Amino acid sequence: MARQGEYKQARELLESALRNGGQASFTLIHDHSKGNFEKDPKASCVGPLTVSPTEIKFEGVGAGDSHHFAASWSEFLEAGSNRFFGSGIGGFHVTIKPEGKYQNINLAPKSKEKAEAKLIVELLNAGAKQRTDRSK
Repeated sequence: MARQGEYKQARELLESALRNGGQASFTLIHDHSKGNFEKDPKASCVGPLTVSPTEIKFEGVGAGDSHHFAASWSEFLEAGSNRFFGSGIGGFHVTIKPEGKYQNINLAPKSKEKAEAKLIVELLNAGAKQRTDRSK
């Protein structure tokens, strides 16, 4: 759905899947530098971001310096659109604190579609809010 540009419907389906124990996955570019993304092949990796009812995780794949991260929802702090780094290709950040270690990770959809980035950010923040509301 998201690949066809039907982001509102895709969000509803993804939220439903998460509520029912499923997961969502997006192919993303992870920037290793300070916003260069694909300009330097060694400064980024590509891989899936998987969102599940219990955690979010990214697994960079490919040659060279690939990265990964995982965080439970209690370790997730926020997601937001980037105003500068990768903003032309839907760049956004995810802030997590796994095992007490603060991390701010810059990502962008491989599609380079800002609407897809917005969908991911909204889904992550809604997922975090939903888990916070349940814990009260």
